Amino acid sequence: MYLVSGDISSILTWFNSEQKYGKFLCLLVAGHLHDTKFFQDVLEQRSALDTISGPNIAIFLFTNDPGEVVSISIGPGSYKIVPGNLLVGKGFADYPGNIRDIRSINAQTSSMNVNATQEIINASQSMANQICNHFKLGVKDIPCILLLSKEDSEPSVIPTRGEIDVQAFYSFLRDLRKIADALPNDYDLNEPLALVESLVEQGRLAEAEAVYQKADLQFQSAKNTCIKSLEGFSVPSEQAQEFVKDGQSIRCAVGITYRYPLPTRNLPSHPGFQLAYEDAAFRDSCKELGKALQERKKALQRLEERKRQAKQFLKWSENMRSIEEAITQLCKKYENGFLWKARLRPLRAIVEKVVGGGKTVQDLISLEQTIKKLIEP
Repeated sequence: MYLVSGDISSILTWFNSEQKYGKFLCLLVAGHLHDTKFFQDVLEQRSALDTISGPNIAIFLFTNDPGEVVSISIGPGSYKIVPGNLLVGKGFADYPGNIRDIRSINAQTSSMNVNATQEIINASQSMANQICNHFKLGVKDIPCILLLSKEDSEPSVIPTRGEIDVQAFYSFLRDLRKIADALPNDYDLNEPLALVESLVEQGRLAEAEAVYQKADLQFQSAKNTCIKSLEGFSVPSEQAQEFVKDGQSIRCAVGITYRYPLPTRNLPSHPGFQLAYEDAAFRDSCKELGKALQERKKALQRLEERKRQAKQFLKWSENMRSIEEAITQLCKKYENGFLWKARLRPLRAIVEKVVGGGKTVQDLISLEQTIKKLIEP
């Protein structure tokens, strides 16, 4: 939870540029007489709310003048409410506001000065106009919880009509936190998404399967040619098939042909094998079968490597379904309420976004199904 001064555009720029500050931005937009009590309760329960929101949900409260708030007297002594880290850096040179982590509030501020509390409540409520103007919210949209994910300009709006209390807000954060922590980070996505792009979008898994199928057809054709050739020399079909039944017997047959015209004791006893051995066309057929066997082996190795990579992705993405179930439950619980259906961007569109990867949970589940079809026998 953060205490901040400044305009909403600068806050959004900061949130989108600072990857370490959460996956979701949560703004509490006032618009009801009950909201004063709600903001009061939020301040009083800031430690619990901050704990349950965790590092992936950034919640903002506002102050008009950070200098005044920092120097307000609290309890018997004078304490700084927050240390006050300047919101500066690349792109923020002209922005004078401060952003402060409310976790840094001095432990002795449990009896926060009434003036300090009221100043934060007033400023947070007064920000409603600026937030409404920026996101073009109407009177029917407020009061609300406004939720954004990184690099999204359109929020999800959950109207509360003054019915939300701090317990309901806590429950919402708890449910959202389950999803926020489960969604992968940008750096977590780099390898699996690159793998997916290679295997599926660039078609390398399907290509490896096609190459293997072609090599296998050529191998079977070369094998049948050898068998038919032997049968042409009156070798019984069973013996002809046994001669080239597996890789080891094929390599033996090929080795025999390369020793021609040397006599061999490795030929089967049927006289047709000797006649075939002396036939140049049969020897060439055996050599082609050996080459086809090698090509099929290489194609199979390549396919197995692609399938191994695909199984890596499936192992990585096996929690996507649990995330999808959690999103469904969250949307069922909050998207239509608290008692009024949101007319703006669906909550699902916000919470299922995988930050930084350009993919949604549904995209990843779809990729998972595509890969499963490609690697199934």
